[in-house]
Amino acid sequence: MGVQAQSWITEGFGRDGKLELRNFLGIAKGSCNELKSQLFRARDKDLITSAQFTVLAEKCEKEIGKLGAFIAYLNRTEYQGIKFKRNHSQQKNKPPEPAI
Repeated sequence: MGVQAQSWITEGFGRDGKLELRNFLGIAKGSCNELKSQLFRARDKDLITSAQFTVLAEKCEKEIGKLGAFIAYLNRTEYQGIKFKRNHSQQKNKPPEPAI
């Protein structure tokens, strides 16, 4: 996986919410596809061998599949993210408002 894809995943995790994570995982998946496109160009310009291309392209496909599976999992789960759990527990433990 390219450095850019790793950065997108990290950014998504740092947002502490499922929707943001899912969005950044999609961007990371796009970055993996971009890397695969760059591999095609490198092979076409004889910068890498066909064997190197095959190995690297297969790694890209594997990462794309993993990201897709994680996105599918997030689509199925009810968990919304840490920031929602934090807000909910803070509200739950908040003392009641004084009666006026």
